[in-house]
Amino acid sequence: MSDAYVQAVQRLFDLQRFGVKLGLVNIGRLVKLLGEPQAGRRVAIVGGTNGKGSVCAMLAAIGQAAGLRVGLFTSPHLVSFTERIQVNGARIARHDVVEISRLLWNVLQPYRKPEEPEPITFFEMLTAMASFFFHRQQVDLAVMEVGLGGRLDAVNALRRDLVVLTDLSIDHREYLGGEIASIVAEKTALFRPGTPAIATGGIDDAAQLIAAQAEKAGCPLALLDRDFDFEARGGKLTVFTGGKAYAELPVPLAGPHQYRNTATAVRAAVELGIDDAKTLRRGLAATRWPGRLERFAREPEWLLDCAHNPGGAEALAAALPPHAPTIWLMTAMGDKDI
Repeated sequence: MSDAYVQAVQRLFDLQRFGVKLGLVNIGRLVKLLGEPQAGRRVAIVGGTNGKGSVCAMLAAIGQAAGLRVGLFTSPHLVSFTERIQVNGARIARHDVVEISRLLWNVLQPYRKPEEPEPITFFEMLTAMASFFFHRQQVDLAVMEVGLGGRLDAVNALRRDLVVLTDLSIDHREYLGGEIASIVAEKTALFRPGTPAIATGGIDDAAQLIAAQAEKAGCPLALLDRDFDFEARGGKLTVFTGGKAYAELPVPLAGPHQYRNTATAVRAAVELGIDDAKTLRRGLAATRWPGRLERFAREPEWLLDCAHNPGGAEALAAALPPHAPTIWLMTAMGDKDI
């Protein structure tokens, strides 16, 4: 591992000591300074609470199966920083991390003040890096995962062709509030007039609140259980949407909660014009997304999962055998209600 790469990544992570500062001024300015690098390609923004990464991975794989060049931006990473930015399944090269981060720091130089923190946050910097890298790689489709919330998340500064909201749950109370209504308001701020959106709902009356916000925003909404649906049988899925039934679809990730995520990814792909059943099957079958009920050892069986809020914990519990003896090992950040 080169010293330049280690230093570049460390400088990025050093930005985290300034905390989370939600807002669109910095990232909007940086995107403009870079020449609007997200222009000229299709952009799907995926927000929500649980299942964002899974839906992103499936949608990106389906796009690849359709012959598109697909950029994928997700967070956090599990092992390597380079997991966060990928093109057609290949992680960003370390030398690109060094070069692009250096370019961004140079662009920001006029806005730096010695007596103040850096004029950008960690996630803003990463969002700009991904957008610029996807421009350089000439991707046809960029699948961008929202980091936190939606209204003031850096990804919300980008133009979009589609918005996806996965299941909502209570999370990040200090930023999004502890009520589902406040969370819905933050997440649905991703909606734009005339830009199609897809949502699954989630806890309490989230679906009704999302529908009301979509109508208010003038955003055409496809809602799970209202505008599209699915049926699971024998480990396969049939997704009903747009008057069609897409049958015998594989569910690439473990757990019954992934049925909803798979149906959502299929609906998103159809919205983007990828509606060939064979392509959908091929893309789903090729999906890989570690850390989601991932089995990495047997005898005894070990599972890894990223559940970190009530909704994720409930989905994990429902996926485990009900009476099997289980040893539970858990670690969490200090902001979680353990």
